[in-house]
This record gives sequence, structure tokens and C-alpha cells, in this order.
Amino acid sequence: MLNHGNSQRGVSMIEVLVTVVILAIGLLGVAGLQVQALRSSKTSYERNVILEHNARILEAIRANPDIAQSYAIDSDALPSNAPNCTTACTDVQRAQIDLVAVRNTLEESLNNFNPEFFLDVAPVAAAGVPPFVVTVRFEWTTRSAQSSGTTTFEYETESVI
Repeated sequence: MLNHGNSQRGVSMIEVLVTVVILAIGLLGVAGLQVQALRSSKTSYERNVILEHNARILEAIRANPDIAQSYAIDSDALPSNAPNCTTACTDVQRAQIDLVAVRNTLEESLNNFNPEFFLDVAPVAAAGVPPFVVTVRFEWTTRSAQSSGTTTFEYETESVI
């Protein structure tokens, strides 16, 4: 016959405590990964918004190649509202209508974190005649991932139109 008097029954408190500590450390690691994934997702969203607006600007210039040089402007220099003209718009006013729309949707998409864009339009050969080299540069500020401060990002592209 076996003596059952010294055999272990159930789980001791020390074993339960060790298990809970190991589980807590694992869950903290998963929570940290989740936070990092959210930050990366936000950065990816911001870059996607910038790419969309870059394409929108370039398409506006492609649609109006005769007034391409009128698009050479900084977003800070744009009027607060688009010019209110319908048929007798100047080249600069037509460009401003497109660029004010881009600026406004860019600010909405990036939650007003000071998005700016700068355009330079230079003819490849003769002055004022297509094709043009169009340089578009974006700057925007976002909350920093490491602290409570902010970080400024830049994106620049160059296209021949």
C-alpha cells in the first residue's frame, strides 16, 4: 500500500503568485506593442494624406499646364478663402482656387497640425513653355511618439509635367 500522507494536493500560493507575475509581464508586453502599432498607424495615415494631396496638386497643374507657373506659391501666401470668380478668373486666381481647396482639406485631414506646402514650378527649356519641373514640399507637425512634444515631418517630390 502507498502512503498518501506526504503527497502534494493542489497548487501552492507561491506557484500561483509566480504564474500571475509571468502573465502580468506578458500582458504588459502586449499592451506596449499595441501602443506602438497605434503610433505607426497614425504616422502611416498622415503620410497617406500627404501623398493624396501631392497627387491632387500635380493633377491640378496637369489639368492647367498653360498656367503652371501660377501654382508656384507657399500655402502660407494663399488667401484665407478661394477667390470668388466664375468666368473671368486670372491665371493666379484659378491656381489659388485649386490650392486653397487643397490647403483646407489638408488641414482637416491632419487635424490642423500646421500642414504647409510649398510649390516651385520651373520650365525645363524655354521660359513659360511646358514641360515644367514641379517641386512640391510638405511640412506638418504631429504629436511626438516619445514625449508630450511635437515632431515636424517633411515630404518632397519632384515631377516633370
